Amino acid sequence: MTDTDKRIAALEERIAHQDHIIEDLSDMSVKQWKEISELSDKLGYLKSKLEELEDGGEESPGKEPPPPHY
Repeated sequence: MTDTDKRIAALEERIAHQDHIIEDLSDMSVKQWKEISELSDKLGYLKSKLEELEDGGEESPGKEPPPPHY
């Protein structure tokens, strides 16, 4: 094997390794975007529930009238 052949083989090996790393990173990125989307949806839901509670959408137990037997 000549020096040029060795250098080409080393470059090919390096490129193959980089391709594998890029594919792994791409998969991780897709998973993270899905998780971010799910968390964003949950945060929106919790925000709306909090606003509902702050606006008095559901009365707290302290605001209920006493039972009739008192």
